Amino acid sequence: ADNILVVFDASGSMLEPFGGSNRIEIAKSALTDLLTSLDPSIKVALRPFADIKRSTQAEACNQTELAIPFTTDHMAVKAKVDSLQAVGSYTGTAYALRQAKNDFVVGQDNALILLTDGKETCGGDTAAAAAELLAAGIKVKTYVIGIDLDAAARAELSAVAVKGGGKYFDATDGTSLASSLKSIQAAEKPIDRTNT
Repeated sequence: ADNILVVFDASGSMLEPFGGSNRIEIAKSALTDLLTSLDPSIKVALRPFADIKRSTQAEACNQTELAIPFTTDHMAVKAKVDSLQAVGSYTGTAYALRQAKNDFVVGQDNALILLTDGKETCGGDTAAAAAELLAAGIKVKTYVIGIDLDAAARAELSAVAVKGGGKYFDATDGTSLASSLKSIQAAEKPIDRTNT
């Protein structure tokens, strides 16, 4: 991919224990490893959701923003990832995916990595949102890494990856989370256009 957008779940459940720490800290660590190993020509963007506590459910379900637009400054993305706090009361995954449609560069190869630890809790249709992204004419595949999920959440998020034209990865500990990110990196490795 020319561009990789990370959609990062910062809901309160990301504070649950995981791999000797908690879910959000392990996710940050694995994402940092990915950022330091990426080809410097790849542009990365960051869209967290549920990262700011809101007073009403409607506001909480619509809490997302493009925190870092596409950039080759991977350390700027890392710094923003490090600052994220898991504070959201609801998980508005479908809304975040729909908002992400406006983040991408048309005509380039794009990938979206969704890092989340749970099901949609705002009534949105996550699989439909992923399908809309795929059909939007922006050449994007949606990969999903489910962190410490139960069976129902795993089924929902697997459908997101299928409808988004990507792949689902199950992270049961820090090692498998890091391995999942590396697998996505390998799948999206840029072609050496000087030797084709």
